[in-house]
Amino acid sequence: VYEIKADGTRTKDLSDPPIYKITTKSLAEGVQGACYDAAANEIIFIPETGELVFGTKAFDMAHKYSDINVQYTKSNFAESDIRPEHYFECTTNSLVVDTTTGEYKKEEIYYSNPQVQKIEYEVNFSQKLTVNTLAKDSFSTGLATQIDQIIRHVNDVFHMDDRIKEVDKLIATQTSEEEIANLKELRSLLETEQTLKKSVLQQSFSSALGVAKKTEETMNVALANHGSRYLRLEIIQSRLETQQIDFQEILDNNDTVDLEDAIINYKQAQVIYDASLACASTVVSKTLLDYIR
Repeated sequence: VYEIKADGTRTKDLSDPPIYKITTKSLAEGVQGACYDAAANEIIFIPETGELVFGTKAFDMAHKYSDINVQYTKSNFAESDIRPEHYFECTTNSLVVDTTTGEYKKEEIYYSNPQVQKIEYEVNFSQKLTVNTLAKDSFSTGLATQIDQIIRHVNDVFHMDDRIKEVDKLIATQTSEEEIANLKELRSLLETEQTLKKSVLQQSFSSALGVAKKTEETMNVALANHGSRYLRLEIIQSRLETQQIDFQEILDNNDTVDLEDAIINYKQAQVIYDASLACASTVVSKTLLDYIR
């Protein structure tokens, strides 16, 4: 492992890369936005958005490496959550009933890298065909993340509308010119924040459109791959059916001969062979003894 400079050159050997413990912080914890405030050597995971927030030193250290590996434990899967074994190398821990004792025991199942999770069938002599398509090659997880971001940003805009309406109600009930001026200034700040949040929402929509198009293209590639494999299988099936007909015809010609015809043909051949021997003996009457004398 080497330190990577900005120009891509390797300098310092980093054989022992640092290990950081990732802290989980929810958006609902503490003051709004506190989960985005990471210490220098801290990495924060936000479960609602799936974001990783790096501290300054952790961020600088991450830039020195070409790869970052993350290990995590997840439980309480929701129905709509992706299955990690379809996308990552992982180990599942589950409780199963021991058939001998009747008690629960922990069972671990290891799933290899999805790159090698292929199901192949031998469809012809020394010819195999992959029959499955990996989930990671068909369904992108980025679109769901984009949709969650859009929902969050829409809620932020609605929240700003509610806050502005509350300030308008306060302005309508106030009689002090100073309080009214302060509330109007607050309203102006809220409108500026609302404008920024709407801009973020528009950017989220634009980004989601790009991700949706890429997701559609990925799905189309997977469908095309399925179609090409199905076509190959049909060609192989047609070839095998033709070969089966040819082999069956050869087998019929060899094994399904009429016994009476076979005996007659054999006798005819034997008669012809005997006649040929007799004819040859009359033409060549001399024997070996004649030549010896």
